[in-house]
Amino acid sequence: MMLWADVAPILAERCTACHDPDSKKGGLDMTSFTAALQGGGSGKSIVPGQPDQSRLFRMITQQERPFMPRDGDPLEASAIVKIRQWIEQGAAEDTALALSFMSEKTAKQKALAEAVEASMSGTAPLPENLPTIAVRYPPRTMPVLALARSPRAPLLALPGLAQVLLLDGALQTRGVLPCELPRIGAIGFSSDGSLLAIAGGEAGRNGKALVYDVKSGAVTGTFGKERDVPLAVAIHRGRGLIALGGSSKRARVYALGDGSEVLDGKHDDFVLALEFSPDGSTLAAADRSGVILLWETDGGRIAQTLRLPKGAANAVAFHRQGRMLAVAAGDGTVRMFSVQDGKEQWQKNAHLGEALALAFGPNNRLATGGTDGRIAVFDLDGKAVARSEPGGDQVQAIAFGVDDNIVIGGDAQGRLQYFDTSTKTVTASQPLSPAQ
Repeated sequence: MMLWADVAPILAERCTACHDPDSKKGGLDMTSFTAALQGGGSGKSIVPGQPDQSRLFRMITQQERPFMPRDGDPLEASAIVKIRQWIEQGAAEDTALALSFMSEKTAKQKALAEAVEASMSGTAPLPENLPTIAVRYPPRTMPVLALARSPRAPLLALPGLAQVLLLDGALQTRGVLPCELPRIGAIGFSSDGSLLAIAGGEAGRNGKALVYDVKSGAVTGTFGKERDVPLAVAIHRGRGLIALGGSSKRARVYALGDGSEVLDGKHDDFVLALEFSPDGSTLAAADRSGVILLWETDGGRIAQTLRLPKGAANAVAFHRQGRMLAVAAGDGTVRMFSVQDGKEQWQKNAHLGEALALAFGPNNRLATGGTDGRIAVFDLDGKAVARSEPGGDQVQAIAFGVDDNIVIGGDAQGRLQYFDTSTKTVTASQPLSPAQ
């Protein structure tokens, strides 16, 4: 157990020359436990239990400026480990406080695990008694930029014209949800299928996410404040989290309860795809530079960093057991990684051009769509199952239909390509055609 008495000598040697009651630079005094926990002019410097969200830890590990100590050498690795452990264990002054914090943390983790397990069991809800709303048709067809399937029900969601269309696995309309967002950039179901997240906004001006209750169609919350239309969204009901990413080069996570920001993950390029692991403990964030960061949702640490040899990481998807992560790469490959150690398990050439989208089916199949207008399907070990003939323009969104034999791709011509892997046939419909 790491206590204040263990870290106080480190702080006294390296910090208190500038942060004592007399100088108190930045309004921060580090000479006593009470003063250190109180923080400075920029607010609290220590968040008990969360070192990666604590400014003190971020500055001494040179993750946030100004780096500390300002005019000295960085802290030794052993000192950083002690400070990290102290904050993780509650930043406590004595053993009693530390044990109380850890006991409460364990109880919360147990309750959360039970809630997550409950949210992943049973069947997903379907829309019931939604208000009758006419589908609005644009003057010309719109590209299908986003498409999502409920994890445990044959229910599809895709953007419409200031609307969200809900379809069944046979592409028949199940409902229409009004949407205030002028442009929709991403769509995602929660892991239990009860919530639907829609991210959108005005290009170059603003962006946010709306969360719908799938059964009633009601909007349950609005989250985020981006400066552009988000390119990615993910939601996890069990953990009570929603994530947004895009041109801000950030993967931001908010609490569904009060909308507070719980993680602000920095990337070096546009964040193109986001997905929570089935238990919500990890957020996979893929960016345009070909880097996939696996963020721990409790604490905000980077658990793994995956790097593609070439091209962007356009899409990611966790297998339902959470141990493997699939990535659609800009070099046309689909790659499978182990979440535990970050090692690549296999990679296959999927498309002539970029692999733009991918999704797991209800069982163990994986489908991808690419710039070559094809849909490719693989099993969990990377063995090719089926590949469609080019169906027109690039396939930018992908989802499974009623089962693992039916794959639906959304293309740049505004069509939904319905690919039956058992017969290797493709039929297409235009969901938002003025001729409909």
